[in-house]
Amino acid sequence: AFAYDLYKSHGQMTSGNSMLIAVGFAVSFVCAWVVVKTFLGYVQRHGFSLFAWWRVIVGAAGSPVFEPTRPFDDFGDIKCEDEMARLDNFAIQLQNDPQSKGAIMVFTGKMAGAKWPRRGETEARAARIKSYLVKKRGTPTDQVIFINAGYDEYFRVQLWIVPPGAALPRRESAAPKEFHFRKGKPNPRDFRCRV
Repeated sequence: AFAYDLYKSHGQMTSGNSMLIAVGFAVSFVCAWVVVKTFLGYVQRHGFSLFAWWRVIVGAAGSPVFEPTRPFDDFGDIKCEDEMARLDNFAIQLQNDPQSKGAIMVFTGKMAGAKWPRRGETEARAARIKSYLVKKRGTPTDQVIFINAGYDEYFRVQLWIVPPGAALPRRESAAPKEFHFRKGKPNPRDFRCRV
């Protein structure tokens, strides 16, 4: 590779450049020779056991449990069509990486128009999301995990791609100072979105 680059750029070479390249080549050769000779001498006297132990120690200490750093998607109380488009992207990512898990974190909070939710509304929406991913998009049931993230000021859904061996995402928001549920029960038909 060096000879080919030198051949291609020989028109740009001056006597000053040629001297710099020659000195650089000689210094590199001498340094490489000293390092390799020293390393081979050490291995002949002591063997590879030090390097083996070093790999074991660094491997054990340097492999912390990986946690996803940010959600794949994050959205609030949006229209069904918009939600399905986001879930389609999420499903494609899960299909491309079948060893990973899809974590759905749902935060209970005020809905669109700043109205309080009814009891069970968040769970109904989470069931709709999982049903869409499993029934419509063909995502395996055991690849989708629902996490009830508790309360937040506004309703929110976070979609996470969790690699194999990684910890599940943790709840990141604090509960609001006051929280109320509206009276009544949610109607399951309100949360189907043609799923």
